[in-house]
Amino acid sequence: MIGHRQHAHQQVSESAPHGVSLAAPAMVRSAEARSSMLLGAARGVERRLLGRPGWQRVLRNAVVGFVLQAGTRMAAALSYYALVAAGPMLVLTIGLGGLLLGVDTTRQIVASALPH
Repeated sequence: MIGHRQHAHQQVSESAPHGVSLAAPAMVRSAEARSSMLLGAARGVERRLLGRPGWQRVLRNAVVGFVLQAGTRMAAALSYYALVAAGPMLVLTIGLGGLLLGVDTTRQIVASALPH
């Protein structure tokens, strides 16, 4: 970790343009150093994990994707939406079918489509 800090500090020091004082506030330098260090550590972890071939990589990508995209929350939202939207959609479908096809024909179609 100390090597990362020294490397990040060197990057911050060397990246100042000519004529600009390197006496930037300590907070800015330390924030840049921390972000550079974290980015380097994240890239190292990514290389180690993504470098594995085969099913380990597929499993890792599936788990990471599920966690990053909030899979359980999205599944709950989808099931809630399906549950709440099914009733009104059925009412609208029956109403529109009654207007277009007639009440008796619509009733027969709906009765045959729904499970007994």
